[in-house]
Amino acid sequence: MQIIHESHPTQSKTFKYAFFDGDNIGISIENLLNNGKIKEASRLSESIKFAIFKIESFIHLSEGANIIISGGDDILIKYDSEQYNHQFLEKITQIFSGYTGLSMSCGVGKNISQAINNLMIVKQTIKGSIKIDNCNDKVTKIKDMTETKLYIFTTSEIPDPYINVIAHCKSYYENISQAILIEIIEDKGKINRARDKLDRLKQNIKTQISSLLKAIYLKKDGDKWESIDIEIDSISQKRYGEIENLYLDTKVMFYQELEEEIDYFLRDGDRILHIFDVTAVLKSYLVDLYMILRSKKISTIYSFELFKRTYDHRDLIHNQEYKKTYDFVCLANTIHTKDRIVENLNVDVSIIEESSSFTNLKSKLTNFLTWMQNGQIIFSFFSALMGILLLIIYPKLFPSGFPKWVEKIQELLPSSPAKTESEKSQ
Repeated sequence: MQIIHESHPTQSKTFKYAFFDGDNIGISIENLLNNGKIKEASRLSESIKFAIFKIESFIHLSEGANIIISGGDDILIKYDSEQYNHQFLEKITQIFSGYTGLSMSCGVGKNISQAINNLMIVKQTIKGSIKIDNCNDKVTKIKDMTETKLYIFTTSEIPDPYINVIAHCKSYYENISQAILIEIIEDKGKINRARDKLDRLKQNIKTQISSLLKAIYLKKDGDKWESIDIEIDSISQKRYGEIENLYLDTKVMFYQELEEEIDYFLRDGDRILHIFDVTAVLKSYLVDLYMILRSKKISTIYSFELFKRTYDHRDLIHNQEYKKTYDFVCLANTIHTKDRIVENLNVDVSIIEESSSFTNLKSKLTNFLTWMQNGQIIFSFFSALMGILLLIIYPKLFPSGFPKWVEKIQELLPSSPAKTESEKSQ
């Protein structure tokens, strides 16, 4: 594998400003209070806060868009109009109406003043509309966004780190259909133990979320879980409520088959956004995972990092603030990894082995030729030849008679007639 740079064409940006404001908010709350519906008014107020939080999360996730002002039911943003069209603005108003049941108006302009003026026009004419520059558009519905799957690599059975990851991704990514808890093992004989561990973790996550909805935190003390009463606001409880029914799946991966397992996850192609969380993965597997994913051009590899840890309920995400007390770091987007991918060179192992064998043969042949060149073979051949001749022509070396193998050699050699007659007379 090797790392190569990805090139991106430079794009010019044309920024516009969009001012959003909820419709009939004051009147709705006032009517509820006048009718003695205090709980309903409070619930609507909390829903508005949560809707604004969701909108902020959506904008933070959108590269090329920034929040300038956010307060009450008002939001002013600056965005790249070449990158985002009216559907982007419509999505923001849909988030608000989805959580509050009330509409939201928007005015867009090339500067803040024009955006405010267009918002005022919309509020006085057709509330719930979006006015872009000098046009009054009733925006069409946005298409369904890509389905998102979250893959969380695990080690311990403490649920808190995984709840943080799930809650963050649920807030900042659309259409998360499921979260998959993954354990990597090398010994296939331990697969049942790993499955049981993941099942316990899955149950711990669900139990902890259910407890948080009741303002109770479960802290593990040895083999037991201790219940601790905590303070948690309704917005945070609603945030946990969003992930309470998220489908959790489990998967045991064999280290030796890691790439094949990941290929199976990626079989749906671009239809699904795959997010891989490696916060808790064993460091011995981290490089393998990163190299495999980047070789497949996957850049959504993240790690949830708390800037300060207390190892209790204060580490949970409802006590944290994104980019201030924690970060969800993209490992493929650092100054050293951004715009780089890992390319698989697909080198044929058989070629390497064949090349290695040829190199060994070449080395042996070279040594042999060098040995011959130095004259050693001539000396060795001459010495061997003299030894054989002495054995054959000098019988006194063997007064008891020649060995049988020498006699066989003598039979092959012609002898003189005179010598034969003299031997017979004797």
